[in-house]
Amino acid sequence: MAKIKSKKAKRFKNKLLNAITVMFCIGVIVCCIVGVFLTIYVASIVKNKKDIDSCITNFSTIIYATNKQDNPYEVCKLHGSENRIWVNYEDLPEYIGNAAIAVEDKRFLHHRGVDLVRTAAAFLNEIFPFLHGRQGGSTITQQVVRNVTGDNAPTIPRKIREIIRALYLEKKLTKQEILERYLNAVTFGNNVYGVEAAANLYFNKSAKDLTLHEAAAIIGITRWPVGYDPFLKPEANKKRQKYVLKLMLESDFITKEQYDKAVSAELKLADVNNPKNKTGGVNSYFVDHIITNVAEDLMKKYGYTRKYAEKQIYGGGYRIYTTMDEPIQDILEGEFEASSVFSHVTNGKNLQAAMVIMDPNGAVKGIVGGIGKKKVNRGLNRATGTTRQPGSAIKPVSVYALAIDNNLLNYSSRVLDKPLNEAKDGKPAWPQNVSRKYDGDIPLTSAIEWSSNAVAVQTCNQLGPQNCLNFMKQKLGITTLVENSGRKGMIFTDAGLAQMGLGALTYGVKVFELTGAYQIYF
Repeated sequence: MAKIKSKKAKRFKNKLLNAITVMFCIGVIVCCIVGVFLTIYVASIVKNKKDIDSCITNFSTIIYATNKQDNPYEVCKLHGSENRIWVNYEDLPEYIGNAAIAVEDKRFLHHRGVDLVRTAAAFLNEIFPFLHGRQGGSTITQQVVRNVTGDNAPTIPRKIREIIRALYLEKKLTKQEILERYLNAVTFGNNVYGVEAAANLYFNKSAKDLTLHEAAAIIGITRWPVGYDPFLKPEANKKRQKYVLKLMLESDFITKEQYDKAVSAELKLADVNNPKNKTGGVNSYFVDHIITNVAEDLMKKYGYTRKYAEKQIYGGGYRIYTTMDEPIQDILEGEFEASSVFSHVTNGKNLQAAMVIMDPNGAVKGIVGGIGKKKVNRGLNRATGTTRQPGSAIKPVSVYALAIDNNLLNYSSRVLDKPLNEAKDGKPAWPQNVSRKYDGDIPLTSAIEWSSNAVAVQTCNQLGPQNCLNFMKQKLGITTLVENSGRKGMIFTDAGLAQMGLGALTYGVKVFELTGAYQIYF
């Protein structure tokens, strides 16, 4: 009987060993398969590292004007979804970076991209909650990865990607470079990103000029931008500021004396209603023109599409220096907004007007594109975006300028004020002067002063209308002239006596271009 039990026990033991062996082999195979897939997954992340290497690219563009001392000063900022201004780490006070380390990642200077202690604690807290609230295990390096890639889905694969990318980033960059990217990437509420934009908004100064207590107040915002907003919740921000300073003291980043001084210092915020702090405001016609002009330059130079070029302007971190004279621009806008200026000539009609001011060197000083208060950005700008018939305003640049250039006329010349075509067969003489009379032999200066149609057409006929058109297009930069354009079975051209001599153009000219044409000679 004992032998029977022994055989049964032996068979059971063999089966158990076989089962364990099979399970072990299956486990090994599964682990190998998982390992292969994990290796491929990791390799794909490392290979596709362009999003890490490129770092942040969405920075605010600043437009500058120049004062009477030829010193540039900021007129406005342009930004898309993110208001961000890059600042180099070496230009910042050391305590800004130290504040970030103290409150966000106290072992930042010692780990290699991932803090295993914090990661393990955060993982265990998800399974067995032993700490108040969810605990973030992300290091500063991991936060840079998240901000750069935009990969922030609350999943385990995303966390694995983030860890791998953080390890890669630590190999590529120094700690200072990583901290620099963090300070330029993190959000500080109110649609501002990066410490420079935050310093501009909250304290109306550059980040390099922040005091210790101001820096602690700004860095404190990052954990909860809405809850620690200095404008809306100053008490909560002050409490958070003290906490940041306390951590800096515990980490030996500041002394007890610096701590006490910073805690007791009054936090003087910038005026929340300051126009420079407003985002999404209405820009001037001048700024609208600059955006269009720079976009066209980028398209021409780099082959960008218009959409991409404009995206670059709003998020490429450009510094654009303009010829704007802000006092002149303000006067222009004020006069055109005041309906009383134009009310006496409207006569019940919907009058519109535009104006461009240039100095003798061709520098544009002011632009206004319509009557009334400007309500939208990049709307209709009648100074640069529409054409109107110039009438007699074209004569000095289309006819007389070329005549002087060709030595046909000069300042002291005398001209014959008479029609090109005399009255015949019931047809009136052409062209007619506004006065309905002709004055015969007169000085050129009088012909220009009286805006003689007859002299302008006579001169245009001598020069040749085609030569006048070529001069306007090639030398004066008028882009809206038509040369042999077919439409509805008809041929349209501006190479004619009425067109070049009297301004009866097919489409007209832009105020901006006509102003530039006058600038060359007068």
